[in-house]
Amino acid sequence: MTCRYIALLSIILSAGISHAGDLESDVKSMCAEQWGSDYSMQQFCRDKQFKAAGKLNDLMKANQGNQVFDGILSDCYRNWLDAKGRADYGMIVFCTEKQINAYRSLH
Repeated sequence: MTCRYIALLSIILSAGISHAGDLESDVKSMCAEQWGSDYSMQQFCRDKQFKAAGKLNDLMKANQGNQVFDGILSDCYRNWLDAKGRADYGMIVFCTEKQINAYRSLH
């Protein structure tokens, strides 16, 4: 696991989101369950999730200390956990960006 993902995990944990878990093992197990013996899709899923986790890290850095962003991120994070508490980082990024854009257009 790279420093970038460790940083993401520590930011999420410090923000009080309790289901962060181990990013690498969560992504691996989630993608394996979703795609079974289709190993190329497992790899695609992993790459997509790790890329999204990096993008989420960048969003968090760019919006550090922004209470509106923190609320949006918390809501999106909670909405995109699976039954085992694993995060779908691609959907969290999509949800967060969509909500931020809507907030900005309203204000």
